[in-house]
Amino acid sequence: MDADPRAIASQLQSLLPDDLSPDLVFAISPPTLAEILAQVSAFYAVPTPLIIKHYRHCRHRDISFARHVVCYLARTMTRLSHQQIGTRLGGFDIATVYYGHIRLTQLRAHNEIVRDDLDILHRRVMDVVLTRCATCH
Repeated sequence: MDADPRAIASQLQSLLPDDLSPDLVFAISPPTLAEILAQVSAFYAVPTPLIIKHYRHCRHRDISFARHVVCYLARTMTRLSHQQIGTRLGGFDIATVYYGHIRLTQLRAHNEIVRDDLDILHRRVMDVVLTRCATCH
């Protein structure tokens, strides 16, 4: 039986000293782009290949929105530059990544649903990181 990632993250959090928060663990071991991509793909039910590839016929709003969410989370949760994110997402240019990051920053400020989605995704990615760190030690 597979352990629930949230339960593992909760157990890890309870084992951490009071002065070592999950945020510190997160800062020491940031998420990978693959972890962010997997969470966004599952959350929005958009297959990963559609998010990371240039398909002319796949510029559907849901796909581009999911791609922008990946860009936003990758930029805010990792140490990757716009260029590194674009390259790792299948060769998107800096402008695409920058636009996705800026667009989601603006939407987050004005749209409660987007803000809630980003908060949920942030927590899910953080749970993945905490689970990964728990299995490494």
